[in-house]
Amino acid sequence: MFFVQVRLNSLDLLTHMSQMRIWLDANRIETAGFSYSERIDRAVARVAFKAETEAGEFAIQFAGRVISS
Repeated sequence: MFFVQVRLNSLDLLTHMSQMRIWLDANRIETAGFSYSERIDRAVARVAFKAETEAGEFAIQFAGRVISS
């Protein structure tokens, strides 16, 4: 399993989440899981992928970083 951690602006969270979903659907990628945490000034999304290549593409698209299991 490969995880991508992406920092998000809490004030624009819905826009970021929508953009991620649109990109995943357009690329026909299904995630293996999702988690989210929020602090006062930022949010962090962690998305799980089965394939390293999909995780890498997602990380590049959303300025995240891949964390392997």
